Amino acid sequence: MKLFYSIICCFLLIAATSCNDDEGYDYRSWDKVFAFDYPDTTLTASPHTFSLVIHAVSTIPVPDDWGIISVSEWNNEGDEDNYDYQEGDWWYLYPTDSPLWEVEPSNTFDGYDWIHLTTGNADGQTVLNVEVAQNDTGKERAIRLYVGVDDYKGKLVAELIIIQKPAPDQTPFTYTARYKNVMRSSSAHLDMDEKIVFDDSDFAAWIADIESKDGIRIIIMDDEVVDYYDDEDEASNPAVKSITEVVDASRPFALRHDLVNIPTRANGAWNDMEDNALGYFAMFDDDNYSDTHTSTNLYEFDKTRDCNNMRDIGLNDKVTSLVVAYNGTDEKVCSVLTIWEDSHYNFGDNDRTKHRISFVASYERPRVMRDNLKNIKCIGSGDSWNDRISSFSFYFGNYARKLKDY
Repeated sequence: MKLFYSIICCFLLIAATSCNDDEGYDYRSWDKVFAFDYPDTTLTASPHTFSLVIHAVSTIPVPDDWGIISVSEWNNEGDEDNYDYQEGDWWYLYPTDSPLWEVEPSNTFDGYDWIHLTTGNADGQTVLNVEVAQNDTGKERAIRLYVGVDDYKGKLVAELIIIQKPAPDQTPFTYTARYKNVMRSSSAHLDMDEKIVFDDSDFAAWIADIESKDGIRIIIMDDEVVDYYDDEDEASNPAVKSITEVVDASRPFALRHDLVNIPTRANGAWNDMEDNALGYFAMFDDDNYSDTHTSTNLYEFDKTRDCNNMRDIGLNDKVTSLVVAYNGTDEKVCSVLTIWEDSHYNFGDNDRTKHRISFVASYERPRVMRDNLKNIKCIGSGDSWNDRISSFSFYFGNYARKLKDY
């Protein structure tokens, strides 16, 4: 599969303040200059071909003699869970006998068997062409490269990190959906681009028809079911609308005492839940409720926990599993975790090209768990919710038993 990415690459003229003729020029002391809006480009395990457009950001135009001056590969034999690409501790520089500032910029790089880099032009734009082979290694791999100009002795530079994920787990799973009180299921699997593929073509057509309608949204109220609803459902059924309405602060509350031994299949996910919490959620970086996580306990109905940019907690586009709990005695209240694909709640839900979804724990189902968000589909796309959450809100909503009868 071929993709074309047009990602702004930035050049900055950097003073050689740390240049030392005896010890050499330490390229790591250059100001951090990322070649695009985010500090890395992450690819799926499938083959990719794309081009990065390079722009000058100063009065100095991009010279014709720009090229690749450094490429290093990540040593993925280390502790992947604790590795931070941006620290660069485990980058292995492609062998060279010359100090970096003396290296003549190259127009091509074939130092590793899985990636090929060439400089060039496309439609009058200066570009870096990238070809990435399919990743069958079972491990994530990455390179970091610098490009520079010989005339400026390496001082005019841009930095780029390219990360390729390993092949996803393609074990079949069951996808069950409900819409207008009709429930259907199909076996499904992930392809190499981590898109959900339904094995039942009739089911796939049914889902596509649902998602083509205006105002379609999703609620997860059951570990095994994806509930679709639309504007018509919200208008005709107060139970659908009320679930997103925050509970009255004056409403009395009390804790249940019959949930101590409730089976959860995910005991580690509840380690942070306090005994006196009315509601609780936790989101994890890895599947099966593991690795880095964030969690919150709420003790009163009028309390909320909001995060408009998950970069602030180190989990932007990283969450793979989550749990939600409701521990109250009031059967007309529920815990609601709403997640958005973009920061600032999809900018107030004004960006309708972005997705959102709500997970609801109620009195009748006090524990809702999703051990892998790869098994939940985004509306209008084969993409899953894995590594997609950028903002969230956790609060108490109103619940009615007839919520599913729409």
